[in-house]
Parts: sequence; C-alpha cells; structure tokens
Amino acid sequence: MKMTIKDILEKAEKKDKVSFKGIVKAVYDGQEAKTKYTNFRQNLIIKDDTDEIKVLYNYKEKEEEYPKDIVGKEIEIVNGVFSEYVNQKGVNQKNIFGKLTFKPGEEPIQKVAEPKAIEGKKTTMPLIIEVKGIALKRSIEFWNSRIGETIEEGKVIKTADKFFTYLTGKANVQKESALNQEEDGKKELKGLRSTEQVIKPTVNNITLINEIMALKEEKKPTVSQWEGYTNGKDIKTLTTEELEDLKKIFTEWTDEIPF
Repeated sequence: MKMTIKDILEKAEKKDKVSFKGIVKAVYDGQEAKTKYTNFRQNLIIKDDTDEIKVLYNYKEKEEEYPKDIVGKEIEIVNGVFSEYVNQKGVNQKNIFGKLTFKPGEEPIQKVAEPKAIEGKKTTMPLIIEVKGIALKRSIEFWNSRIGETIEEGKVIKTADKFFTYLTGKANVQKESALNQEEDGKKELKGLRSTEQVIKPTVNNITLINEIMALKEEKKPTVSQWEGYTNGKDIKTLTTEELEDLKKIFTEWTDEIPF
C-alpha cells in the first residue's frame, strides 16, 4: 500500500515493506560499503508534501550510482524496506532501503564503465593470430629440415598445432648449460672433429654456441634435422643472428612435437 512519508515515519515498523512517491531533495556521493550482496551505498533525501526521509541505496558497480542532477525529479519507491535504530548519539534514526523508480523518459544516464586494468604482471604474449603465424612458420622450418621426406599439408598443420600448444604456455622447456668456457672465452666446442680447423668466434658467440650445444645434447635432433637447421654449416661459422635464431628454435623444441 502506498503511503505518505509522514505515515511511514509514524506507523511503519522495522522491516516493513513500504511504497511511496516523492521528490529527490538531495543526493550524496556513494561510499564503499561491501557486504555479501553489494559493494557501495549511497544516501539520498526524498521529500513529499508531508515530510522527508533518508533513502539508502545499495548497489554493486560504481557506474550504478545516481548522479546529482536527479535532484528535483519525481520518483517512486516500490517495496522499500523500513529501518529504525538508535545511533551512537542516542538519536532514533528512521530510513528506507530501496531503489528509485523514475518516470518513463526521465531515467538518469548511467556512467560508462572505464576499462579495468589487468592486475598482476604485464603480458608480452602476442595476439592469438600472431602466435598461430609463428607456430606455422616453425612447423614449415621443421619439415623443410627433414631431408628426403615429402612435406604434406596435414603434417605441417598438425605440427603447427603442437607448436601453438607450446607457445601458449601449455608446455615448458627447461634450458640447461652443460659446457664450461675457458677463461679467455675461446674454448673449442665439445664434439667437434679434431681434424677440423678451429675457428675462434667472438666471446658473445661462444656463449650462444655453448647454449645451443647444450640444447642439442638435451633435445637430441637427428643428423638431418641438425644439418637442416644449420644449413650444413659448421656452427662456429654462423653469425650472431643465425645463432640466436638457432637457439630460439631449440629452446622452443618440445617433446609434444612429433619429430
């Protein structure tokens, strides 16, 4: 039953459901008030010809807060819940918990939610389409290195899917360094034939070569695979860029790929 504000203040009892019409007299800023069902609370003062009363509006999202430009608008509260208590100063407080209903066409414009920042560490993972492109490229490189085998579209796609699984974080590859460097950084590489002429690369390249040889020992590629990735060259003759590409290939090598 609809009542006047005066009737509510005089006759309503705690937790009674009340409905009434009035004019928005004041709108206060919403405050965080987290409960099991809500996150914010906003105080409003509603008046009619008989009296005025505070309305407590609970809501979940900040964008649901009523703007201050609704002051002066006629509203209705349907099935609001009457609350009565004595505050710390000993004053009896009577409020209504409820939501405002506006006349058609007079509803307030809701705020637009700002994009929420992603919590935690920033990600450098490229877009899915870019990852798929990388996976396909690696798959083609893999099958091109398999000397004597026919490249079939189905095999390339299947292998690309395995690469994609790895690149999106579903497989982990642990790197391990197995070779030590001499003090001057010019140690001959383990496994090179003694009859080969020793080429002394730069210190930076020696580091890369040692890491690649450790990965080779761990991944155990076939002779044809190794020659395919190195283009048949002595690893010591590869440029820094070629060594970095080779290291990336073997770092991303996973047991899930059907070699």
